[in-house]
Amino acid sequence: FEGRPGGWPHLFQDTTRMRALAEKKETIRYYDVVNFARLVKVAGFYTWGYNDNTVPPTSSWVEYNEIPAPKEKFIVPEAVHAVTPEQRDRTMAWVLAALRR
Repeated sequence: FEGRPGGWPHLFQDTTRMRALAEKKETIRYYDVVNFARLVKVAGFYTWGYNDNTVPPTSSWVEYNEIPAPKEKFIVPEAVHAVTPEQRDRTMAWVLAALRR
């Protein structure tokens, strides 16, 4: 809500199918990942692209900011909803470093 584009599955994009809007807003609270992000207790590495048209980067930032655990991010401005080789390499490097700790 809040004027930001919603992420997948874009439940509020087609208002003609939104007959029970109030009920859907209530239900979606249980499926919005930001509500679960607050429960993360382990360190994590997060990466996303600014051109993702499936999960808008505004959603990724909100979720990332809600995670209370230690975290690292790697943003790829030109990336879409796919993993780039650089994201794959950085993720693997983070995982291997975490395993050495």
